[in-house]
Amino acid sequence: MFDIVEPTDEQLTSLLLYGLPKTGKSTILADLTIKESNSLVISTDPKGYHFLKARVKQVDDYKEFNKLLDELSNVKLKYLIIDTVTQLDIWSEIVGTYMYMKSVQGKSFNRDGKGNPILYGDEGFTSVYNLANGAGYQYSREVMMEWFRKFQKIAERVILVAHVKDKKVESKLQDIVDVADINLTGKVKSIWSSVVDGIGFVYRDKTECYISFEAKQDVIAGCRLARLSNQNIMISDGTTVNWDKIYSDIKIK
Repeated sequence: MFDIVEPTDEQLTSLLLYGLPKTGKSTILADLTIKESNSLVISTDPKGYHFLKARVKQVDDYKEFNKLLDELSNVKLKYLIIDTVTQLDIWSEIVGTYMYMKSVQGKSFNRDGKGNPILYGDEGFTSVYNLANGAGYQYSREVMMEWFRKFQKIAERVILVAHVKDKKVESKLQDIVDVADINLTGKVKSIWSSVVDGIGFVYRDKTECYISFEAKQDVIAGCRLARLSNQNIMISDGTTVNWDKIYSDIKIK
């Protein structure tokens, strides 16, 4: 009755990577920007790339970040890497608070006795997260999703990097186990995890660096692309970084 449709995408258009500190995430991503000239890392972590050769722009606050996104709005990159989105999650609370203050509902929120706005850093500033019943979180989520949409317009392929946090859960055997979780706020983590093509857990074994797409009890991972699904890929042997194992159309020079 209906024709079978063949897959249209052979490469990941969006990838979320996370892992413990000092496991080689920035090193392998810096290498990608060297291999692909039309690429850029936006680093939100202080000194995140100071010891690495890379195509990188450092931003230190949400104002610099938004300004850079505006500057890139007329550029079409091959790869845009955001390292880290965990910092964006923090900034989105501030931007989301301002968004609420501009709304009809928030016209009296963070105002002094004369009606002047109380800004972030001023005494008396209150986060939108303090609204009753968690209502304020929707504003930071809107900010995060708007940023994600901008990333997709700027670049053909987007790589998001997050910190890891430990979470204790009960296993099927009623044991309490540590789970490597993505360090993003509640629903933001769920939404971004659902919209990206792949989630990879980055870890190191001696000198080798791996990206795992294997979903396990203690690791959140997975991939829509069949050739990467449930794969544990050695991305670097400590000397050479093999991004062609992830993006098969990359030409290794």
